[in-house]
Amino acid sequence: MPPPAPGPGPNPAPGPGTQPLFAAPGADRSGQVAYDAIKGYFADSTLSDCADPRGWPYCQVEQRYGFFESGTQWYCRLTPNSGSDIKSVANITQLLYAEQKADGAWRVDYSANSYGNTVYYSVNVAANGSAVVNYWASGANTSGPPSEQYAGLMWQRGAKDCSY
Repeated sequence: MPPPAPGPGPNPAPGPGTQPLFAAPGADRSGQVAYDAIKGYFADSTLSDCADPRGWPYCQVEQRYGFFESGTQWYCRLTPNSGSDIKSVANITQLLYAEQKADGAWRVDYSANSYGNTVYYSVNVAANGSAVVNYWASGANTSGPPSEQYAGLMWQRGAKDCSY
């Protein structure tokens, strides 16, 4: 199966005056060599839309993805009302594509098992840490637009699950 199409906005542009968070190789690379260079950024990280690095409850609502070295991924939507929270766990089953841009920006596409279903993700992180996650639900056409897109996320070192 081909890697998922990146969808709109796969690599957000760094803002003016921002410093890269990731080692910049100076040349684009893809495949295993790219993954080897970025796996430390991906496999122990959190992407969050909360401006406060402590996360919820320091934001009214927080959406976050936590990527663990074990291959476990959490998606969380945390709110003041625990009844409306979303806490979803998946296990990454296959790396489909990896790339690192000359400026250090990176992308990882993979399939995951989520509650018995195969789903697909494309995680796109700019050199300044701004990120977009594209998600294709089970049965979705990965050559088409994503089922959902989460933008406005920022990269943080350290994986977080859905704990408050």
